[in-house]
Amino acid sequence: STLLIVLIVLFLLYKNRKKLTKLLILVSEKKHEIEIQNESLGKLNLTKDRILSIISHDMRSPLANLKAVLDLANIGYISLEEQVHMTQKLNKDIARVYDFLQNLLLWAESQMAGFVPSIVEVNLHTHIENVFDITENQASRKQIKCLNLTENPLQLQTDKDILGIVLLNLVSNAIKFTPESGEIKIAVTQKPHATIISVKDNGVGIPTEYQSKIFGNTRFTTNGTAEEKGTGFGLTLCLDFMKTLGGNLYFESTAGEGTTFFMEVPKLPTFQV
Repeated sequence: STLLIVLIVLFLLYKNRKKLTKLLILVSEKKHEIEIQNESLGKLNLTKDRILSIISHDMRSPLANLKAVLDLANIGYISLEEQVHMTQKLNKDIARVYDFLQNLLLWAESQMAGFVPSIVEVNLHTHIENVFDITENQASRKQIKCLNLTENPLQLQTDKDILGIVLLNLVSNAIKFTPESGEIKIAVTQKPHATIISVKDNGVGIPTEYQSKIFGNTRFTTNGTAEEKGTGFGLTLCLDFMKTLGGNLYFESTAGEGTTFFMEVPKLPTFQV
């Protein structure tokens, strides 16, 4: 009968609608997976571009200088005394490249899926003193005072290597942009959710028009007050490190008055050895 035919048609339409709905859900899920994969590939490409940019900018020059000196030494163009003098100068560049490469490798590892920070208990006061020891020569050349205003001991639960890399780069940058007889202070403010480490200088400050570029993806460097070259480990990478810890990195700056960078280190549950 006509009614039976209508019911059969409606039943078939209903079944087909269910199949169509399942198909649409499946397509939507696949689309979401593809979008996630594309986003991941985009991040990997950005990481690759940053690494290549940094390597080409910061490793080429000191390695080229070393090669030139070795070439001249091999053909007997420079005396033994001159070799010793040049080697002493190049040694600093090579040490910087080595430290830079260590930092770069750790950062690259932190960008990979599955990376987990190694959380340990750190005496922040001592850690800061170690950073000041490393940068002592850099600061003394400009007669800059580096003051550690944190309590001793001051325990912090975080990744020791990441903390050290970010602190070292912030202090190095502060020295770079602080004139002779300037001052750099590191202090701590405790908040319920985080420990805020501030690195403050009374240097040249960051002009307003440049502030948006500090954490940008495009490489941005300027020479220091004594024409120092950049360390090559950008603040963008330091921000990436802090985000790896679940924290943040931000700054306040006034041109001609100085800059303060703030490291926001999240507080974790009581550390267990």
